[in-house]
Amino acid sequence: MEIRKEIKKLLQKRTIKVKEIAFYYEGIIIPDNVRIKKVIKELLRMKKCDGFCFVGKGAKGFIFELERKDYKKFEHFLKTEKDFILLLLSLMVSYFKNGCSLDVIERAKVTTEVDEMCGELLKGICQIMNVDYGAIFSYDRTTDTIHALRPGYYLTDEDIGFFNPDITEDSWSYKAMMQGKTYVCNNVTKNPCMQKNLSEFLNIKRIACTPIFAQHELFGFLFLARNQRKLSFTNGEILCLDHIVTQLSSLLQSIITISELRMRSEAFINLEEAVRAISTEIHLTEVFDLIVKTCARLFVADAASLMMLDENGEKFIIKSSCGLSAEYVEKQFIPAETVTAYAKSHGMTPHFFRDITNTRFGNKELLVKEKLKSVIMAPLVDRGTICGLLNVYSRKERLFKKADMEVVHLYALEAMIAIKNAGLYQHKQDTIDGIVTMLSQLEAEQDQYTSNHSQRVADFAVSIGKLIELSGDALESLKIAALLHDFGKIAIDKNILHKPDILNMEEWLEVKRHPEIARDIISKIKEFYKAGEYIYYHHERYDGEGYPARLKGDEIPVEARVLCIADAIESMLSDRPYRKALSTKQVRDELIKEKGKQFDPVLVEIALSLL
Repeated sequence: MEIRKEIKKLLQKRTIKVKEIAFYYEGIIIPDNVRIKKVIKELLRMKKCDGFCFVGKGAKGFIFELERKDYKKFEHFLKTEKDFILLLLSLMVSYFKNGCSLDVIERAKVTTEVDEMCGELLKGICQIMNVDYGAIFSYDRTTDTIHALRPGYYLTDEDIGFFNPDITEDSWSYKAMMQGKTYVCNNVTKNPCMQKNLSEFLNIKRIACTPIFAQHELFGFLFLARNQRKLSFTNGEILCLDHIVTQLSSLLQSIITISELRMRSEAFINLEEAVRAISTEIHLTEVFDLIVKTCARLFVADAASLMMLDENGEKFIIKSSCGLSAEYVEKQFIPAETVTAYAKSHGMTPHFFRDITNTRFGNKELLVKEKLKSVIMAPLVDRGTICGLLNVYSRKERLFKKADMEVVHLYALEAMIAIKNAGLYQHKQDTIDGIVTMLSQLEAEQDQYTSNHSQRVADFAVSIGKLIELSGDALESLKIAALLHDFGKIAIDKNILHKPDILNMEEWLEVKRHPEIARDIISKIKEFYKAGEYIYYHHERYDGEGYPARLKGDEIPVEARVLCIADAIESMLSDRPYRKALSTKQVRDELIKEKGKQFDPVLVEIALSLL
């Protein structure tokens, strides 16, 4: 350092030859080498202030290694230049502190990545302070907890979990926060604030925790630790550490803020994907399952469950889950009055419970048996009423971040919307099913044969539809079409339908009207429009010789082609007024014979695989 050079020059003018000058400041030594350390240790032990050392108040000073013949000249120099040397000493202290801060900043400037910048800052501080481990923690005001920023200095994610993250009166973070400066413990084994695993697993004996303030607000903590082989933290080191952290507070604040914003951004991106997934499903049971599975994946949870009010509105029961045993799903419930009472005092927003077994939310014996520990419980609210609970579980004690709470709240809102939409769809579907049943019964009044026949045709058509990967909507319309494909026969004379002999031309033309009649009637219902089209074309032939439009090949809707072959197969396998049922072999032979003629060749192969 320049100050040491200036002192050397000054002494040389007094004809005092200097071999070495070292700076000593409450435990900080420059240059930091073993020989000078031994000299200082011996001088401090003997409480000497001879030719080797000039010591100011609080064990501050310069160490001078001189030629023995210059001792007397040096003693005179000390007496006459004492004030000047003390001034140099204060300058040295300031230079050293600021130099450390600048050195750390220079390290961090090599990258624009937040994680790397955080790592370089931490590494620089840890190397200056000569420690074995280090970590930067951000402070979450919402939950009054702290969370480690990655990466740590020689600490894995699992190692960081050893530290007590609570801001409680007996924690190191609380003490540092209340002091407003570095809290030091040079023997963690004898300090009740420290966890035993610090010393047992990491071999840590000495720790220093410095609060990071920016604009008078607490943003986080810097944690440093030494193992049992290293010396205690000295007052000089702690003063230096406080100075470094003060100088870097704005930079550290920026890193913490950017890290939190990035985590929140990543969380919201994941949320968007999760919402997109659950919003595409329309069947209520599948929506329940998708909400739970997506939620567990979104929060990397050990387990998750969706609870809804039972029919009597007395308790919340599990409708869907993942990561939970069958016994837990079957037996666990939460009384509705417990949820309502808690919501009145704490609000209808997500709540975090570090240990769910210490709450009234569920049977404690089941919770313990399932090894569930921490949980976020998010109410699903509709028009001011809690309809359900979305639970995100961890089997280890886990602290969810502020961003997690925000995301689970938004996810719960979207989940409730998805459930309502699925419920509306279910209601609509129940209405449609009721109409189909009514029309089927009306058809059965005209021709008892068609009732069972239509159900069997529907089953076979849907099986083929699934194998050719029709969409959910297409399968639903195909099913309706199959159930009502003979509905038009209600307008056909019963005598013609039940005639045991071959129909004449006039009668055959009358029967051929039934697809058009069915389409015209059921297409008046908006939801049945597609089904009406499939019914209208289900007597078309692949070779173009069918009716009513004489369409050919791919001109015929694929669903109508499926309905055509399903209707034909079921008819051949059933007794008719004019003949007995055919055998399976006869049906297979007929399908092969009509392949590419009456039936779509691809569908024939699929149908044969089902017979």
